[in-house]
Amino acid sequence: MPRNRLVHADASLQVQVPNRSALSRATNKATQIVSSLGGYAQSVQYQSARQGSGDAFLALRVPVGRAETAIARLGSLGRLVSQQISTQDLQQQLTHQTNQIGSLRRAIAVYEQALQSGSLSATQRVEIQIKLANAQHSLKLVRRARSGTVASGATADISLTLTTRNGGAIGGGHHKSGRFDRLLGSAGSFLALEGIIVLYALIVVGPLLVLGGLAWWILRERRRREERLLASA
Repeated sequence: MPRNRLVHADASLQVQVPNRSALSRATNKATQIVSSLGGYAQSVQYQSARQGSGDAFLALRVPVGRAETAIARLGSLGRLVSQQISTQDLQQQLTHQTNQIGSLRRAIAVYEQALQSGSLSATQRVEIQIKLANAQHSLKLVRRARSGTVASGATADISLTLTTRNGGAIGGGHHKSGRFDRLLGSAGSFLALEGIIVLYALIVVGPLLVLGGLAWWILRERRRREERLLASA
């Protein structure tokens, strides 16, 4: 694992044990291993059949700095059938989010200073207030996203399958969803931001549109009244 960059690691291991007694012991040992390394088991699913076969599916999470140790220990619980490890570099994403936070802070300072200047027209003040509110909400969302990025880079997700079966891939259990969940989180943040902007625009601009429509209606009625007076004369 890279030591000088923020990364998220996903690992998938399949380990064969001789019987159901060994399966039970290995399952308990796996949770003890990750606990001793500062991690924890997110879920444990245990399945056994009357014929003596059985499977256990464990979703484990450990500090990324101890992922290699955890993988090595978990792989030694029996005969290692398969192992897959993937990493996602989060350093560029973290840097981008940090830069976004800095830019938003500077923009907020400019907007606040403009509102305090007293030199804005009513229309300009409304525009600046909208921009300020959008920037403040964006800052909150980016800060939350950055915290999620840091948390993701601090841990590694390990999918461990223990089985008494001879070879072959075992179906069922949990699935790797780390990257998909992070993409959904990013999409949700974007949609939340869009919703906030639209809602704020409706709240602030909506009354202005109503007033504009009312003024147009008054002018139209006045014009019609004048036309009727001229016609009657």
